[in-house]
Amino acid sequence: MSNRWRSSISRDREPKPVETEVLAWGDHGEGALHVGSKRLFVAGAIPGERISVLAAKPPKLLKVLEASETRRKPPCRYASDCGGCQLQHVAPAGQLAFKADRLTRFLHGLALDSLPDVEVISAEDSGYRRRARLAVSYRGGKLRVGFRQAKSNRIVDIDDCYNLRPSLNNALKAIKPLLAQQRAVSHIDLLALDDKVGVHLRLTEPLSADALAEFQALPSMALKISLESQWIVDTPWIVSSHGTEVTYHPGDFLQANDKINQEMVARALEWMALEEGDSVADFFSGLGNFSVPMAVKGAAVVGFEGSDAMVRRATEAVEVDISDRISYQSVDLFGTQLALNNFNKALLDPPRAGAQHLCEQLSKAQNVERLVYVSCDTSTLARDLTILVAGGFSIERLALADMFPNTVHSETIVLLTRT
Repeated sequence: MSNRWRSSISRDREPKPVETEVLAWGDHGEGALHVGSKRLFVAGAIPGERISVLAAKPPKLLKVLEASETRRKPPCRYASDCGGCQLQHVAPAGQLAFKADRLTRFLHGLALDSLPDVEVISAEDSGYRRRARLAVSYRGGKLRVGFRQAKSNRIVDIDDCYNLRPSLNNALKAIKPLLAQQRAVSHIDLLALDDKVGVHLRLTEPLSADALAEFQALPSMALKISLESQWIVDTPWIVSSHGTEVTYHPGDFLQANDKINQEMVARALEWMALEEGDSVADFFSGLGNFSVPMAVKGAAVVGFEGSDAMVRRATEAVEVDISDRISYQSVDLFGTQLALNNFNKALLDPPRAGAQHLCEQLSKAQNVERLVYVSCDTSTLARDLTILVAGGFSIERLALADMFPNTVHSETIVLLTRT
């Protein structure tokens, strides 16, 4: 076969632009559509739009022919490259519609007679993140500090982030000139404290004495520096939480959006309907995000957490006036059989993996009459709710907490009661 003939066949097989309508949302914020018999998910497309798309692998949005009312110009100048956000092109109302749609689609798979209406907890879509981890690269002799490009290890160099609090962006701008003189930093953790910014530099090799002094001289920063898990500088990070002060370490779980977290905690406490004499189990209790306010309300609370260090710091932070109503235990919540007979209410706030083992136990604990489940993953939430509903619980309230605007991530709060 001649090369000319092969070239002709190859051109015939190449995907060609197709004009079509976007029909629905995909689970990861893409637009779902059909091209012939193929169902495609196109990043950057919004349901209701008419677009030109290249049906390749992956499919590529070429042009928006008829735009959705919820489409906007991405407010972040790095949106086209940075993989930190997936929904910058969608206005806040459209983002919430996508997240609520995804939640109800997952939960309707439970085959329930009905679901309560989805309540929405939302706030500003910019300047909300109080913590972040940024990658650092010196590849090719050029400093890059930022988040990774979508589906790539390439670091997108940024000078600021639309989602970060102004204090964190200011800290980043102050740090970058010093980083440019080094080749020893792999990651930076940033955390907004009450009056400072916590900065953690993860090193790949020791800093010189002069470089260390320059970093320590930066104003309004609580500096931590580590090399191979050993602390070189370990300035305490103190975080105010529900009227108490907690010592926070990089890697500890802390909700990134403090405003939404406060509203989420308030909603959970309202749904728990706490009364004096209630005995509450708080699973995946962390540093006491829910435990402390529940104890303040008068309940007797036991927080169960898998990290010994977090249990120790949460215990140290307990104020004297509630110390007789709150305690913490270090437990493997993915494998341990727990004694649940003494609790009449429970709260779960697991990681993305969910709490299947724990839900199997709670479904059999007839004494637990009221349960609030806080989830960061809709698929594992649906799995765990199936277990709880089969065990005699019914879903009474349902709320979407927009913890991470401009991304596909969100939190869900569910109230379940014994039927």
